[in-house]
Amino acid sequence: MCARYTIQATAGTIADVFAVTVPDGMHPLYNIAPTDPVPGVVQGKDGSRLMWEFRWGLIPFWAKDPKIGVRMINARAETIATKPAFKDSFKHRRMLVVADGFYEWRTEDGVKQPYHIRRIDRLPFAMAGLYAKWKPPGTDSPLVSCTIVTTEPNALTSQIHDRMPVILPPETWDAWLDRERDDASELLATASPEAWEAVPVHRRIGNVRCEGPECFEEIGPPLTA
Repeated sequence: MCARYTIQATAGTIADVFAVTVPDGMHPLYNIAPTDPVPGVVQGKDGSRLMWEFRWGLIPFWAKDPKIGVRMINARAETIATKPAFKDSFKHRRMLVVADGFYEWRTEDGVKQPYHIRRIDRLPFAMAGLYAKWKPPGTDSPLVSCTIVTTEPNALTSQIHDRMPVILPPETWDAWLDRERDDASELLATASPEAWEAVPVHRRIGNVRCEGPECFEEIGPPLTA
């Protein structure tokens, strides 16, 4: 499961890495939680990359209540092609979730210890995502929401949790985003662990109200694979 993540990179770095125009006002996010507005990348009709804002927690187009999105923050790679909530988005609405780290917890001495899992070079990366458009009753303005695709963990993340996001290598981004491609199952691989580390951070990050550099306190050496 991926239920919290970060975007601490500058807008300029994100623009360079994703080859996309970043909207004004983008700032570091240290503790992104479900239902938060999050940036993601989609393919425009002309094939260019666009950055949109999404609500984290996918609300299928057929939903009667947006609260269903709280249960749809993650989609298992093994079932997204068949599960009713995700199969339409998997065919037609794939996107890149912009991140530079994600949190997972493991129990140590009876206490849940959070870890920030990130690239050793600290560069942003793309988590595989799906999105949907849902129209609230009585309005023509759609609510655009997203989910993060998860898979089996690699040798690093498996020390902490039994799932991890699908991390897409840059050379696969265009194929994942391709609006004309109905199936991208072969891209749903587990990331190799060599370029990654998991750093223990202060437990205050578990509070969804904690947001800012003061909440992101590293308290020990990193784990590596």
